[in-house]
Amino acid sequence: MIKPSEVNIDSSISKVSSATSLGIITYKVQKLTESSNNFKEKFASLKEILIDKYSTIKVTEQDEVKAWREFLKQLKIDPSRYKVSSEALIKRTISDKPLFWVNGAVDVNNFLSVLHVTPMGIYDMNHIQGSISYGLDSNEASYDALNGRIVSMKGKPHLSDELSGFGSPIVDSQRTKVTIESKNLMHVLYFHPGISQDEKIMIIDKTTKTFSEELGAEVTSNNVIN
Repeated sequence: MIKPSEVNIDSSISKVSSATSLGIITYKVQKLTESSNNFKEKFASLKEILIDKYSTIKVTEQDEVKAWREFLKQLKIDPSRYKVSSEALIKRTISDKPLFWVNGAVDVNNFLSVLHVTPMGIYDMNHIQGSISYGLDSNEASYDALNGRIVSMKGKPHLSDELSGFGSPIVDSQRTKVTIESKNLMHVLYFHPGISQDEKIMIIDKTTKTFSEELGAEVTSNNVIN
């Protein structure tokens, strides 16, 4: 089981912003299935709310999106080319494309990421080895990503274990993806540097409540890593 002491923020990213932080939640689940019809209806309702909201403002004008885009610029990353997952998910959600479904854990993760305008990743802890670091790799680090591409993580914020990189606020890897066989999950909330401590705690609390309600997940730990 991942412990707070086994997750650290590397100086390569903290020196760019000392306010960099992560929310780390771990869960045990008995059995993952596809999302319930009730949850799909809940996500569809959120879609309608967001379509109405973003009919009057651009997604990129949302405070949380602006904060992440500014942070990416500080890291010398083009935010128009490399969008964080919350921005990309919101844009897909309000588009004419249908909502897509993977399994209960991934779908709830996507719902919460859109709801709280916060990049989030859900990972199978059985495929994570050793301690975890969140930083910027100066080497040609890359991984087989969920979008079907080999993605270079050089200079981009990402999680690494003793094997390789596996997760990022931009796109996650195939290696640690959650499937219906997964039992031990790690949820990472990638906070932008300007977020308050109270808001971090609020998002973590609502996230754990939703995972428990929708999946019957047992929350085994939750922490903010600074």
